[in-house]
Amino acid sequence: MSAPDPYPKLQEDGYDLEVVEQANAADHPFLRHPIPDDDARYNVKPGDIVKLIFRYRDHIVKNGQTFSGEHMWVRVTESGGAYVVGRLDSGPQFTTMLKSDDEVHFHPKHIVRFWSDSTNAAS
Repeated sequence: MSAPDPYPKLQEDGYDLEVVEQANAADHPFLRHPIPDDDARYNVKPGDIVKLIFRYRDHIVKNGQTFSGEHMWVRVTESGGAYVVGRLDSGPQFTTMLKSDDEVHFHPKHIVRFWSDSTNAAS
């Protein structure tokens, strides 16, 4: 019997994480910077701060706009196994099911940016 999938699932957990490949990064217009190459993403280590794209099952309408997800920073606490573990380093703006410091399990392919890649980490 295989180990259970540790990643969040849209229907069960109310959110999931988007996988972004180099080939489809251009499909994400809000990603204003190139995504890290696979070598960098697979070598993520504890202490790194990475940006992930969270997608929500329940969309929220705020100021006349509908939001189905957001990108947030996560501080890596464990890596090197079948998945990466981190703690949410951002406060979600478009959901109440997550909060700052929540634990998140993710795959290196979910990483779209490293904090060190940015001169302005809030972007």
